[in-house]
Amino acid sequence: MHRESQRSVTALLIALLLSACTTRVIPPRTVADPVTVYLVESGWHATVCLPEGDGHVSCWDYGEWAYFAKGQDSCLRAFPAAFWPTRATLARCRFLVGSAPDAAVQPLLERWLDGERSWRFSVERARCERLQQELATLFVQAPDEPIQPTEHPTEFVTHPQSYHLFSTCNHMTKRWLRRLGCGIAGPYWCWDYAVEPAGAER
Repeated sequence: MHRESQRSVTALLIALLLSACTTRVIPPRTVADPVTVYLVESGWHATVCLPEGDGHVSCWDYGEWAYFAKGQDSCLRAFPAAFWPTRATLARCRFLVGSAPDAAVQPLLERWLDGERSWRFSVERARCERLQQELATLFVQAPDEPIQPTEHPTEFVTHPQSYHLFSTCNHMTKRWLRRLGCGIAGPYWCWDYAVEPAGAER
């Protein structure tokens, strides 16, 4: 078997293995000061969307720089991105939703982000604001200027934490969800998500 064919088969086997698992997201049972956040799943990763309080929603992603920001998304690129530390990116996309109700915002975000499915759930406002502020600070203090390689409004900057097998987009998404007070059940490397009822058993 040719080397390129071997790599393609290996990539397929890895994809099949990972697609067989599901990560359960369990929103907090009780929330004193609730605010609605959104999780949009599209392909191999999920985007965390946080309201800013001024009518905008910021949608955040983490990924490998060349693969995600530069569009070098071939299977062959996935191998170096997974198996040794490479440059990472923090991606932000801001949408103006105004005073639209939460139930109307969810399908808008799913469409704008080319999502396959999405969820909305309540978390503590203080946790949401703290995470939003930390991510926004990381974004504006990045060592490089944001790039916007396509007509889509997503902008990319360098993230200080390298991307590798134990620090992938799914690891970071789940870390952010934990920061929002959600429970996480299931392997950290899985990209298939399911949001459970608030306070469900883990």
